Amino acid sequence: MAGLQALNGALEIVRNSNGARLSSLAITVKGTIATFYYIDPCGIITSDDGLCLVKNLADFVAVVVALERLDASGWGMFPQLIPPQGKSADYLLFAGTLKGCAFKIPEGSSVDGMQHRVTFGESVYTQYALVGRRTTVYAAQADPPFKGQKPEERIVAKLSYQVHSRTAEHKLIEAAREKGVPHIPTVYGHHDLFDIESLQDGIRARVVKHCGVFHHYENRVARMIVFRRYIPL
Repeated sequence: MAGLQALNGALEIVRNSNGARLSSLAITVKGTIATFYYIDPCGIITSDDGLCLVKNLADFVAVVVALERLDASGWGMFPQLIPPQGKSADYLLFAGTLKGCAFKIPEGSSVDGMQHRVTFGESVYTQYALVGRRTTVYAAQADPPFKGQKPEERIVAKLSYQVHSRTAEHKLIEAAREKGVPHIPTVYGHHDLFDIESLQDGIRARVVKHCGVFHHYENRVARMIVFRRYIPL
């Protein structure tokens, strides 16, 4: 039951952040046993045996002190986005939205080969999930506009955590277009922001290396792709 409460709390954090939180931390206490949880799109890491608050109080205090020293990224803030003007770098930790934040599509990754700054607008869709793709879609604006984008045309930015071995979505769309598949969406730009193993001092990769567990999980890549906005979106 305690574990279910921890995961339910983490799910609420993900749902209410609308994509602004990458990972969550949780502690549950049952009797004298404290159990720790780390949750990100790749999966859930938990301490099997936990810590006894009577026998291992010093260890528990050490963990609490370590948590107190975490920065916003360590607490799960989505990294590598440009905060809204006048906001601090850790703004996203409690923002509950990506609205007003921006990211850059580098040269060579857009339809016209130019660099573009894409700013998030209102949230359009958020997948209610702890582990997996966690697809999130926002209305967006591009500066400068993309080549071929009409003045009245609306666009969306889609964020999802795809397994690193999967072919990127924009490549699949381009392959389908080359084959003459009808009703293919227009892609204006794309960018792979980061892979989860490389974040937070490589916590997940270090757990796999030193604990010999989780070898079956797949690393995931945070991928942004910018589309023309279609109905019903």
